[in-house]
Amino acid sequence: MQYTEMTTDIILIDVVGFSKLSNEQQLRTVLRLGEMVTATLRNLTGLALREVPEIVRGFIPTGDGTYVILQPKFGGFGIFLSLSLRNALIEPPKRRTPQSLRVRIAAHTGTAIPFIDLTGKENFVGDGLNDTARLLSLPQETQSAVMAFAEDDNFVIASTAALELHGTVHGWEPSFYEAVRFRKSELHHFNDKHGRAHELHAIECARAAVFAPPRSDNTAK
Repeated sequence: MQYTEMTTDIILIDVVGFSKLSNEQQLRTVLRLGEMVTATLRNLTGLALREVPEIVRGFIPTGDGTYVILQPKFGGFGIFLSLSLRNALIEPPKRRTPQSLRVRIAAHTGTAIPFIDLTGKENFVGDGLNDTARLLSLPQETQSAVMAFAEDDNFVIASTAALELHGTVHGWEPSFYEAVRFRKSELHHFNDKHGRAHELHAIECARAAVFAPPRSDNTAK
């Protein structure tokens, strides 16, 4: 079988306590996730005039959250988008969803394989999706450290691969990252239940609002 792999940023949003919501609340929550991805992209500098499919290749509900798979040319952007989405999602909603969300988000750079499923829509499989999910299956000790770093359970974690690509694409301009109060935890590493090794950092920034990244070749095109 012939197939084409792509390497890109993959984000997994996990809604804490999703299964405890009523059916209507679950529906509203999933709809809100999609709305907030769209709104966040439109608020980010350099992306406001783009259509969502130019930036996001896949949006795959998982039951208690969703994957957001970026177009490969926007690899490196997942760090900005993950933090911005966390900030937007935990803001008290102005309508429909009766409570603010509690979310855990993982960002990873890895491989995804697109295919057309039996409904005729594009779907994805691959190690990148699996590894992103495994990042959220933290050992209890690591999860406690990540929550302590975030100061609550609305945390964002990023694989070393995602952070390395982010640095390559966007650089680490001190004035910008200091302005948004960006910080990174110590390195955490663990082996998942299959024995696969994972390395990650918890990342944080000011939670006031969605913030705009400095211009780069990717965001300025």
